[in-house]
Amino acid sequence: MNVACLEDENLEIYGDYDALVVGSRTWTSRALHDHCRRLAGALAQLGLAPGDRIVLLLPSGFELMVAFTAILRAGGVPVVLYPDSPRSEIERVIAHCGAKGVIATVTRVSSLTADAIPLRIVVGTNGENRAAGAHAFERLLECDTPLCQPVPRAAHDIAQLIYTSGTTGTPKGIVYTHGEIALRYPFLKATSQINGDAVRPFVRLMALPPAHALGGSFFFLRLVSKSTIICQDTFDARQFLYAVGRHRVTTTVLVPAMCEALLKEEEIGAYDLSSLRTIVAGGAFVSASLVERFEAKFKKRLVISYDLTEVPGVTLGSTKAKPGSAGRLPSAVDVRFIDADGRPLSLGEIGEVQFKRHWASSIYRPDDEAPEGTEGD
Repeated sequence: MNVACLEDENLEIYGDYDALVVGSRTWTSRALHDHCRRLAGALAQLGLAPGDRIVLLLPSGFELMVAFTAILRAGGVPVVLYPDSPRSEIERVIAHCGAKGVIATVTRVSSLTADAIPLRIVVGTNGENRAAGAHAFERLLECDTPLCQPVPRAAHDIAQLIYTSGTTGTPKGIVYTHGEIALRYPFLKATSQINGDAVRPFVRLMALPPAHALGGSFFFLRLVSKSTIICQDTFDARQFLYAVGRHRVTTTVLVPAMCEALLKEEEIGAYDLSSLRTIVAGGAFVSASLVERFEAKFKKRLVISYDLTEVPGVTLGSTKAKPGSAGRLPSAVDVRFIDADGRPLSLGEIGEVQFKRHWASSIYRPDDEAPEGTEGD
């Protein structure tokens, strides 16, 4: 069950539509699908085997979107990092996850120790001035033997490794399996498979870094829904607000710091925000004060998401939730209320909340034959 199959199903159900916008360029779903198949075929020819890790050091945009899905399609495991991370941290992650290769700009590739990376793919050179021994990304997209069928993977096989920010210590790799992702992103067929062409795309503005857990969700939202992804490489409050009006954005995801930056903008009336229906806020503590100030200024409800990199998708609010609500639990999450000794609470008692997911993220430990599961609650 390779989750890259979702892209094939998406095209079959929804047909061809504008799927990605970066600056002034637009790619349709069929064009992206073709690029992914060709790059996956090229990766297979270069020796990428099922389970091989490929580190991605790219800004948000076309190359990153295609590379991520192509690696999945070829049976590999994409590992997205911040492209401006210190060299020492990048090389630590490469060693920790046992990466087979890296896809990055020529400057970034040239700064890394070549001996530690068997496969190096360079973006933006078209074969010219690339690092010695590296392959040009653009030329790999011309592969004449596209991978028509995704490499089969089991539900417990690793689909993605995502590294935490390191706020509580050394960043650790968190495993998302193909089965877990399938549970977190159920394919949206129910209301659209009769006439997928008639369904209007969600227009999603991606302004979070793709190495962030919330930003990385856009990789899969593109596959499981009819979506037009508007990519912004860096967050700028004015450019963000302008993009909402220009592209008629319907949904976006913010962290509290981004909300605060937007609140500092004074000329809100100069931007057309009428299309924006869903604003998800999460990734850090979202205070009641922030929610109140944001909703008062923008006349838009914030949908609060509570989760961790290690524990994705715990709760998700809605525009209809009462103020201060954490929202409803997804069907794949159970909850219980306990005291300090782990005993269930009675009505009116104060204690702790424990969540248990029907999927299980795990911490990647390179010395283990298989990833070690984290606690389920």
